[in-house]
Amino acid sequence: MVFPQSLAELLQVYLEKYDPIKYVFEGKDGGKPMSNTSLRLILRKLSQGKVFGTRVAPKVFRHSFATHLLEQGCSLLAIKQMMGHRLLRTTMVYLHLRTEYKHKMISPLDHEDFSHSLRYGMKKYLSS
Repeated sequence: MVFPQSLAELLQVYLEKYDPIKYVFEGKDGGKPMSNTSLRLILRKLSQGKVFGTRVAPKVFRHSFATHLLEQGCSLLAIKQMMGHRLLRTTMVYLHLRTEYKHKMISPLDHEDFSHSLRYGMKKYLSS
């Protein structure tokens, strides 16, 4: 998992305060992972406090994380492994691209070295 360095200090404070045994975010009993219900309740409280500005479900974080990795050029196979998916087909859900991302895409044919060769070749072909 890729950890955001911007949260390192905050995580350190959290670890010192709660001193988890096995998992970073443990349930009430300690040594066991936090339940989905607990996570949903925390996210609901944060949503009501306008931290996120809208209601957020845990799967939104997973989906956003995977989508951002893909948009940054991370391979689908690497994302599959990080997300813990068994099938590549499951990971392929993240292949949808946001509209603004599509506009930033550059065709491989527009890269300078290829573009020069292509124009030269096309001129030669069209002139014959």
